[in-house]
This record gives sequence, C-alpha cells and structure tokens, in this order.
Amino acid sequence: MVGTVIQEKTGTIKIKSDFFNERIQIKSIIFDESNPLNISLILENLAGKVVVSNSNLTPEVIINPADIFSVVDLSGSMRCDVSGGHNNQNDCEVNYGGIWLGPLNASKDANLELSNILFSEENKNQLGFVAYNAGVISSYSLDLTNETGLISSMINSWWADGSTCLCCGVNSAAARFGHQSSSEISKTMIVMSDGQTGVSCPAQGNNNPILDAIQSACDAMADLPNLTIHSVGLGENVDNSTLIEIAACGGGNYYDATNINDLIDAYTIIAQEIQTTSTTVHSFENLRIVFLNETSFYQIDLSDLPNVLETLSYDFDLSGHLIGPIIRIEIYPLFISGTGEETVGPLLDYWEEN
Repeated sequence: MVGTVIQEKTGTIKIKSDFFNERIQIKSIIFDESNPLNISLILENLAGKVVVSNSNLTPEVIINPADIFSVVDLSGSMRCDVSGGHNNQNDCEVNYGGIWLGPLNASKDANLELSNILFSEENKNQLGFVAYNAGVISSYSLDLTNETGLISSMINSWWADGSTCLCCGVNSAAARFGHQSSSEISKTMIVMSDGQTGVSCPAQGNNNPILDAIQSACDAMADLPNLTIHSVGLGENVDNSTLIEIAACGGGNYYDATNINDLIDAYTIIAQEIQTTSTTVHSFENLRIVFLNETSFYQIDLSDLPNVLETLSYDFDLSGHLIGPIIRIEIYPLFISGTGEETVGPLLDYWEEN
C-alpha cells in the first residue's frame, strides 16, 4: 500500500481471555491513507501454556466409536505355562515345573483389563471375542457388544483344550467384523497365541497352517476398511515369527509376552492405544474477524491461521460493506463441527481507536 499510516498498538489492544495452548493476538493494524477501509491486519501466534479464563467454552472433544475383536487361544497348552497341553495339575506342576492354568488365567485377566479400559468412560465402543483351538469355539465366543456384564461372564467361562487353528480365529473375527461393524468405524483385531498353529484353513487354500494364518490376516486387511491387527505371543514356545508376520500384514504391532505377567501389560497398552486413537480433540482452526464502525459491523472468517511463533498479514477491503471509519476490530476463535454447525468462542483480542 502507498501512503499508509501504521498504528503499531497506538490504539488500545488488549487480550480479554486466554485460550488453548497458544494464543493469537493482534500485533499491528495498517490503514490505507487514501482509503481507510483498506486494512492490513497483522496477527501473531504466541507460544506458551495458556489457561482458559472467563469462558464456559472448551475445545470440542469427540470420542469416536471403536469395534474390537479379541481372538483368544484356548488350546490345551493354555492350561500350563510349559510346552504341551498337560491334562492335570500334578502333571503340569510336579512333572514339568509349570503353573497350572497360569496362561489361561492370565488371558482372562488381560481381557478383563482390556474391557475395563475400553469402557472406562462414556463411549460407543464394542468388544467381542473369538475363541479358538482346533476350530472356532462358538460357546466361548461373543459378538460385538458393550454389555460389560456379558463380557465378564464370557471371559470367566473360558476353558482350554485341544490343538491350535490360528487362521480359524482370524477368519471368524474378520467375518464378524463384516457383519457386525460398519466401514467407517475403527476396527482392531487382537490375535493371541501361546504355541504353534497346526491346522490349515480351506479359505486360504495353502494347505499350510503357518501360511494360512498369515494370509488370513492379509485377507482381512484387504476386505475390511479401517482395520488394524495386533498380535500377542505368550511364553517361550510361541511361534513368534508367524505372529510378527500377522501384525505386519495387519498394520499393527507384535507384543512378546514372555511370561504370563507381560500378557496383561500388552493388552493394557493396546487398549490405551485404541482409546487414544479413537478420541479426537478439536481446537479452533478458524478465526472470526469483526470490524465495527459507529453504527454497524462486518465479519470475515479466516481459515489460514499463523502457526506458533509465526506472524501473518491479512488484507481486507471493506468498501461496500461499511461506511465511515473503523473504530474497533475483534477476533474470536470459531469452531465448525462436522455437520457445519458454528460455535464462536470467547474474545481473543481486540483493537480500539483511542
């Protein structure tokens, strides 16, 4: 602009309220001498911890629903923490130095903790179980639900016996997601095993239990949007290479629970990650600038905001919108929800002609 008058805080510029983790304020205002309705507004974003004051408005927090299937190994080896499905407590503890029902009880505790975290606050999460040994165990499996009493009852009913069909569990969980969840909802599959998979699946057709287990995860990822597959290996006899491949194909992580105590930690980490990724905090991404003269006002919304420690200049031509000199400029945070509803926050800063 030619022939400008720079008002570097010569008017009264005050911050009326502090908002969010950084604050945007008016640094300076430039009026065109030939046309005072041509205005350059310079805004700066200051760093630092800021406390909300004198406002009932807080950042919008949206808790997105998540659907989770825990795929649980209930093969015979889950009754004893050493290799093999020992059939009685004496055989496990005396002859093999194991802990009777240690893995099974740890799995119950881990899944109970998973449920506790997923339903620790108001949300629309759903949790289900696919229990498997040589095949899917329907009586120990549960469709997606948010009924915590039903979830706890199912977990406490589990018993372990038989061999291991890892692909059976993954295929069943994928099919249940397809029928019970929707495409836009975040989905997590937690695949747990304590041993070697020994049963193949016709759906994959490799006639190889290991290849079928890995491909079942890849097939699920190809068929289901918004899916993540984590895998958990329990104990020293687990086929961790297969579980690592399952997690890699599923875009998730592999958790190596070398002992029964680590299992609860693994499920806790996964549950906390689900809670974190399903919670969206919306701060303001728009500003409303209000220009006032003696009798009226005109407002403009901005979406291009300065980053922390950045200063940006904005040019406005208010000709045709206002008549007479501008005596006050106000800036507000503007929230726009997913449905387009607007909510104006507290006054961030203003300039006033002295």
